[in-house]
Amino acid sequence: MKSILIGLFITLNIHAQTYEYILEQAIKNSRELNVLKSQQEQVSLQGQIERRYKNPNIEFEVADFSSEFLTKRNDFGVKVAVRQSILLPHIIEEKRQITEERVDVARESYALERSDFIYRFNLKYLAHKKVLAKIALHHKVVEISNTLLTTVKHRYEAGSIAKSEYLTAKLEQSKLLNQGEALKIELLEAKNTLLSFSNISNEIEVDAQHHFLVSNRKNSPALVQLNEARERVSQAKIELLTHSTESIELFSELEQEPDQDVFRVGFSIDLPTFNLHDEEKQLEKINISNQRISIAQRLKAIEIQLEQLNNEKLALNQLNMGYGRFIGEQRELFEMYKRSYDLAKVNLIKLQELLKNIITTEEKILENNFVIEQKNIKINYLQGAYHE
Repeated sequence: MKSILIGLFITLNIHAQTYEYILEQAIKNSRELNVLKSQQEQVSLQGQIERRYKNPNIEFEVADFSSEFLTKRNDFGVKVAVRQSILLPHIIEEKRQITEERVDVARESYALERSDFIYRFNLKYLAHKKVLAKIALHHKVVEISNTLLTTVKHRYEAGSIAKSEYLTAKLEQSKLLNQGEALKIELLEAKNTLLSFSNISNEIEVDAQHHFLVSNRKNSPALVQLNEARERVSQAKIELLTHSTESIELFSELEQEPDQDVFRVGFSIDLPTFNLHDEEKQLEKINISNQRISIAQRLKAIEIQLEQLNNEKLALNQLNMGYGRFIGEQRELFEMYKRSYDLAKVNLIKLQELLKNIITTEEKILENNFVIEQKNIKINYLQGAYHE
């Protein structure tokens, strides 16, 4: 049975997909990320629409210049006029700059969502990996329990212990096997959660080789960069609003009258009298002030969180060092009592109690290790390691 289990795990490991592959597929399959990525092109196209010239306006008129309309002696004239509104060159350039900044906002919005997506993916991957580690620990416990059960069986068959002691050992073994079945269900749920989040078929296997360490790659956090991009949009808008006139209208007219032809050409321009965009500029300045407050508060919160996370990691590492020394002593004591049990000097209950103590310590070490990895994921997220 043991060789079958080992063979099964080797087979699964050979065909299991790596963390990097599954993350890449998850990002490709994310509907939210794909929609946000397309928004960059949408914003760029919207900017082209705002810089686009309006269609020219053409007028056509027929006029009767006769003073003897009732006698049907009519003298007709014709008028043709063309008008075209044109954006001023510096306005076009500043509108283009606003579009570029808006594209940056769309890009940073995508980067923020992608960073959040990777953070959530990593937590789900870690949850799956944790269950696999619990199963591996459970297999070790089952092996020890099998060895202990064999010893108890031999002693029972030799008549040195009562049947109740043998049945007690078998009962503990049954409990372990039931725990193993429960862990299989927990693993299936963790795997389904991860693959469902990634929009990947459940037919593939997931490895547990990736270890989450604090990355050397650091960027400004995605949310901070998004706020900075929004501030640049507001600055560009203020620059545009300083110009009271954005366009001029050119016109050309040709009139054919009975006794003369008239050609006119000229332009019209708005007089900056009542609308100087003062309120709009003030609104953008308020937006800039709010963005700067938000950035400062976010950076301060990140600084506090990082300090707390690093302090918590330090405490957990120190705790695990203590557990590491403690479990060595527990194992030594267990082996000593096991040899004594083989010689019928201690009872089974004491031996089982020592084994449970070892399992409890192992579980605490495992739990702390995964809490440390979870904190590493959070630190990487806060430090912008997942930001493109």
